[in-house]
Amino acid sequence: MTAPWGALFHLMLKEEWRLNLAFASRRGLLMFPLFIFGGAVATGLSLDSLSSDVGLSTLVTAAHLSLLTYGLFIGSFTFFGREIMERLFGKTTLLLGLPATQPLSNRSVLLLFFWKDVAYYFITTFGPLVAGLFVGSSLAGIPLDSVAYFSVGAGASFATGLALSYLLAAIYLHRVWLATLVGAILLVPLLLGFGGLAELEWFLPSLTYHATHDWPYLLAAWGLVLLVVALATAVLPERLEGQTGRAPQTHPAGYAPLLSRFGPLARLDGRIPNLLAKEWLDVMRSRTHYRMIFSLAFPLLIITGLDWFLTHSLPPEATFDFNTLFYGGLVGFFTVMLYSWLNKVDSTSFYSTLPVSVAQVVKTKVLLFLFLSTAIPLLFLAIIATATDELHLMPLALLLLIVVSFYTVSYTAEATGLRTNTYLFDTMVLLRFNIISTIPLICVVILSDLLSQGWPLVRVTGAVLFLCLLLLMATAWFWSRIEVKWGKEEFL
Repeated sequence: MTAPWGALFHLMLKEEWRLNLAFASRRGLLMFPLFIFGGAVATGLSLDSLSSDVGLSTLVTAAHLSLLTYGLFIGSFTFFGREIMERLFGKTTLLLGLPATQPLSNRSVLLLFFWKDVAYYFITTFGPLVAGLFVGSSLAGIPLDSVAYFSVGAGASFATGLALSYLLAAIYLHRVWLATLVGAILLVPLLLGFGGLAELEWFLPSLTYHATHDWPYLLAAWGLVLLVVALATAVLPERLEGQTGRAPQTHPAGYAPLLSRFGPLARLDGRIPNLLAKEWLDVMRSRTHYRMIFSLAFPLLIITGLDWFLTHSLPPEATFDFNTLFYGGLVGFFTVMLYSWLNKVDSTSFYSTLPVSVAQVVKTKVLLFLFLSTAIPLLFLAIIATATDELHLMPLALLLLIVVSFYTVSYTAEATGLRTNTYLFDTMVLLRFNIISTIPLICVVILSDLLSQGWPLVRVTGAVLFLCLLLLMATAWFWSRIEVKWGKEEFL
């Protein structure tokens, strides 16, 4: 019997909307495209000045790479999100689990899911972006044909990133090390381009299309998308069940040592050592720490690459010196992604039968975040300080990293509790999060710039210590608010 692919595609698109409604309010879902539209209008209005300051070629390249990265990011939710949802709701509720109950192949469902993602994000994200660019550019008197060429090519770049994420996820289902190897190989063209050893247009036909306006390059760009998707469907396993039997059986053997290690934290709350030991074991057995490492390392690599690219592409008067102090604050901000992963490990509904409150579990996850969020950021910061010959800034940057991390995650925990991955989809929550997290980043940028302009290190150190004191005071207030806001909530 031939599957009704049109009906199934419509069902997937409809369920995608319903799932996002479960993550956020209807107002939030509608505000997000409007927010993108408004930002795109502002960009279109300032396109002339941006092009003259930065250079049109550099601006277009950065935009294509950003959309490629965005496609990689959201595509990863298809597989990692599926794994998370199975823990929460069970396999029978997932559309990706249809082959287990219906006469459908995993590969055909994956292919349909890919085009569903393309359609959904083109409607909700890329579409408002293009519309905003057209409106802003027309108001600024910029020829719309150049915006049209950019939009058509950039859509292919976005779809390429989405397709690459599907390929990496399909390989990941076979072997983690193989997916890591393939990901490293895919980074080679970007590194060659950033290093000036090759042209990025060689590897991204959509960029060449924007430069030449020749349709064969656009066909090649979408041909690359189809090729990558075909490879992803070809390597996808026939069965999507994860590997079993390899996870270390750490409970109860590993519980007692952890409990004694976390014992001093009982001063904060008597139940926190027990909860912390349990959460630690859950993270290790589910191998969530590997995903946490990747989710932090990937954006840091992209940011470093873009920094290098802009530094070597822009004229000296238009560049900004990103020193080790700046990276300390920036990495501290990005570590909040690790906290979001801690709320994906398992369902917390069973806690409702135990004498434990939501606030206690939230505080436990914040403390677990502090234990888990030091190694990778510290290694990255050490590499940056060594590469820029700024090891003398390492202690100050490390202090900023720790304080900004604790500040950001404390606010995130206070604002979203155990539902970080749903509440952050709400536009108002996201707006408040951006305001709260941007304040210290602006201060770090100013201090970093003052240091680059010759301010004495003693003065900068005093300013950094004062900023850290203010952030710690705000952190203490956020921490106290966790009990007020989530103490009487119920586990879901």
